[in-house]
Amino acid sequence: MQQTREIISAIHTFAEKLPNAEKGTSLGKDIFQTGKKTFIFMDDEKEAVIVRTDLSGLDRLLEDQDTFKPPFCSKKTPWIGFNLHQNTDLDQLKDLTLKSYKTVAGKKSLEALNG
Repeated sequence: MQQTREIISAIHTFAEKLPNAEKGTSLGKDIFQTGKKTFIFMDDEKEAVIVRTDLSGLDRLLEDQDTFKPPFCSKKTPWIGFNLHQNTDLDQLKDLTLKSYKTVAGKKSLEALNG
């Protein structure tokens, strides 16, 4: 449990540093948005992180036993969830958070990111 909180904390810190990212809550869960578009959900209770993805990578990611397809995932807005544990690859999670951010970020935010 402690290690998963550290992972969630590290993802919080990473997401906060992205241009124009704002922390909020939705359904009692911490989220990060850019503009009004959410790019990550964090669920401390279930020890999980959920990020936007694209359909081309969704099936491959779902092959991992530590991933799940959240109920709000659709072809229009694909999401993938990661159950956190001591062996969670933090670098992979940061990469997927960044990819999720880039999926929803506006032009100015992307320019600031690449700046």
